[in-house]
Amino acid sequence: MAKCEVRDPRNAGFIANVGTTYLNLRLWQDAIRAGSRALALDPNNVVGMRAVFLSDVNGFDDLSKARHDWSTFPPGTTLSNPSQTGGAATIIGDGTYLYTVDRNFSAALKTWEVRKTNPDEERSRLAARVTLHVLMGDAASAPSEIAQARSLVEARLQAQPEDVQALGQLSWIDLALHRNTEALRHAQQAVDLLPITKDALGGPAVLAGLAEIRARAGEPDEAIKTLRQLLSI
Repeated sequence: MAKCEVRDPRNAGFIANVGTTYLNLRLWQDAIRAGSRALALDPNNVVGMRAVFLSDVNGFDDLSKARHDWSTFPPGTTLSNPSQTGGAATIIGDGTYLYTVDRNFSAALKTWEVRKTNPDEERSRLAARVTLHVLMGDAASAPSEIAQARSLVEARLQAQPEDVQALGQLSWIDLALHRNTEALRHAQQAVDLLPITKDALGGPAVLAGLAEIRARAGEPDEAIKTLRQLLSI
């Protein structure tokens, strides 16, 4: 990475991607440096913003700084990527994740308030809202959204049964419906489809998602074992 950066030091996009790599390696300070360099070259580089933002949230627990970071993102940004897989933070998006860490659930729900005309986008929106209701502990207050989300996710899985992201979404919908056995089964399916041996980046993220489901579905000891496995790598 360092050699490539030396060869093209004015490429903000490349430097921002270097920041993302450091982010995935949990080298928080390095991620901030790279993200900041990218932003110095291109103040609108969202990838660079994200490297700084998530380092402040996950690496340094600096919510005050993270709130400032988030205020610089373009309006309407959620940073929920349909290609990403993993736990609740992946489903609800990075900005919404900040609100949940801050326990500001009303703001979190508001980020997913606007209905989408695209079925995949609407599926992601409803899955995010259902996940938020589970995190809030008030899933019983959203039966209509849960039913709509389940219908869209199940339709997606009928068309694409190996869609790891949809399986993750369904596991949280299962939790909302108190179907813990099904939640565990769907989360495990996602891990089986994308094991660490197959994907060194996505695999751990999906396994972390399984740990979250295990913790909420009555298997805390198994969740701890999974987290220890992740920490060992």
